[in-house]
Amino acid sequence: MIHFEMGNWELGIGNWELGIGHWELGIGHWELGIQLCELVGAGLGI
Repeated sequence: MIHFEMGNWELGIGNWELGIGHWELGIGHWELGIQLCELVGAGLGI
């Protein structure tokens, strides 16, 4: 049973929207990480 005050919930929506932006940035970083792993693997002959 979770209870929220309306004011906090409204702020939560704003934070959630910002979180979507961060998540999108995170996807970009994840894709870069995959590319870096492939480059490192190729460099090490893995």
